[in-house]
Amino acid sequence: MRQEANNHIPVLDRAVELQQLGFVASGVMHDFNNLLTSILSETGMALLEIPPDSAARDCVERVEKAAQYAARLTGSLMAYVNGKGAYLQTIDLNLLTTDTVTLLHSSFKHVDFQLNLTSPLPRLRVVEGHIQQVVLNLLMNAAQAARSIVQIRTGESFIPSVLPTGGGSHLPSGKYLFLQVMDDGVGIPKDLLPHIFDPFVSTRFHGQGLGLATVVNILAQYGGGVVVENQADSRTSFTAYLPCTSQTMCIG
Repeated sequence: MRQEANNHIPVLDRAVELQQLGFVASGVMHDFNNLLTSILSETGMALLEIPPDSAARDCVERVEKAAQYAARLTGSLMAYVNGKGAYLQTIDLNLLTTDTVTLLHSSFKHVDFQLNLTSPLPRLRVVEGHIQQVVLNLLMNAAQAARSIVQIRTGESFIPSVLPTGGGSHLPSGKYLFLQVMDDGVGIPKDLLPHIFDPFVSTRFHGQGLGLATVVNILAQYGGGVVVENQADSRTSFTAYLPCTSQTMCIG
């Protein structure tokens, strides 16, 4: 009996550690959210004083948009850590993609982001912060890998048969919205390709290897998935699929 009790001690210790980690993460995100609120307040006041034709106005507007973007992501994470359901919103995948490109452009000035967005595109009823994370991670990875070009496509696609996707899952036949991101980098080594969606696996020296794992996990929540391909010319493409079902409530 005593031995059985002792066997449960590591499990209980781990549970306590995870609970404490949750409290710490929640506190950090709360403080970070307060900082974002201050940034948004100050940028809003600055924009009231900056003339419309000022060169500085565009920079401040980008700061404001980035802070708004971060605030939505933080809100989604706080809801997850606190065990609360995040609110569903009706989002435009094209608009979300365009806004993300605008945010990244100043950080990747050498990259030409080429947009080929299908319009009109059905809207999605999802947690906005989730899809923001998917779009941001895919675009960031592509921009970091690219020599000079990142091509971005959106559209609707009918998958006629079961399609294998990253993380060992499969998509059933059906109608999907997709976001495809392709860079003109050197491609992913063949020996690494099967593990690219595993946590802590990265092709970059300073990479954390969590971006693609996050993408897979988020898409799986909606019955979607992501497919990676090394193209013949060494380009790499990632295509994220979201099903047009009652789960994602495609509207359009």
